[in-house]
Amino acid sequence: MIGNPTTEVLYGNDSPNSEMRNGVRLSIGRPISDRWNFYGEGLYVGDAGDPFRQFSSGQPILARPYVSAQTGLNDSELVAFPNVLEGAISVETESRLFGFEIGASSVFSEDKDTRISIFTGYRFIQFEDSLGVQEDLESIDLGGVVPLGTTFRVNDSFEAKNQFHGVNLRLEIEKQLNRWDLVFQPSLALGSMERTVSTAGTTRTQIPGLDPTFVDGGLLAQPTNIGQDTSSVFTVLPEFRFSLGREVLSGLRFDVGYSFLLLPKTFRAAEQIDPNLNASQIGGGALVGPGAPAVARNESHLWNQSITFSVALQR
Repeated sequence: MIGNPTTEVLYGNDSPNSEMRNGVRLSIGRPISDRWNFYGEGLYVGDAGDPFRQFSSGQPILARPYVSAQTGLNDSELVAFPNVLEGAISVETESRLFGFEIGASSVFSEDKDTRISIFTGYRFIQFEDSLGVQEDLESIDLGGVVPLGTTFRVNDSFEAKNQFHGVNLRLEIEKQLNRWDLVFQPSLALGSMERTVSTAGTTRTQIPGLDPTFVDGGLLAQPTNIGQDTSSVFTVLPEFRFSLGREVLSGLRFDVGYSFLLLPKTFRAAEQIDPNLNASQIGGGALVGPGAPAVARNESHLWNQSITFSVALQR
């Protein structure tokens, strides 16, 4: 049980989907008049997190913790226990961030070594991530209430999707320092963030010699929070970009850059898990007492940092 000195937390201390991953950013542009240029950009960053899996034949004891909605105390569901239950638990996570921006740009001012441009357009960004937990259990109790060899497959699934639609305003300051080009691009996007949380849970029970049965509800995904919850909120997305580059050979240019993008008021899959549980629902039982787990609707600020490298051939 959580809080006991002999209890070891095997998974959950670190935020899932927070590691480094690969991505790509593409930019295009072309003149549309003497003063204005069309521009477009695309961004994609995505990866599956490292899956977690643990099996026990009963020793060591494995359990999934929760907080009892009836007592307010820490409790747990057994995954493996000596001479009673053997089982495996696995956790899989995945996340991705992608978006695009289209609009027009114009040079605001320009002198010998400095140019200031203004960009304005439409920006779309979508961030989504998911977390799934699966238990595969088997009864090994020779004289228990549950027949020997009975198997259970318990699934909890949590998915969060955030879509931003808005107007983006960006300033680009280019400064020439000897043969180097320094570019600073601050921007603000104003618009609507639409958040959707999807929760699902099932339990499959197979008694030897009988057909399997299925019920809605796993452990922390129960009829009280299963389904889809959608909300929308106004927000502002700031982004800051720096880059430094130069022409290293005739027609060959190299650039290195850094960007910081903040997505406020987003929903993350792991943060939508309510640890409170009314255990009367487990296995398809009727709800007796308070309705828990509930739809959490927890907001957080997601930030994405990028280091970019680019090589361009210019004619």
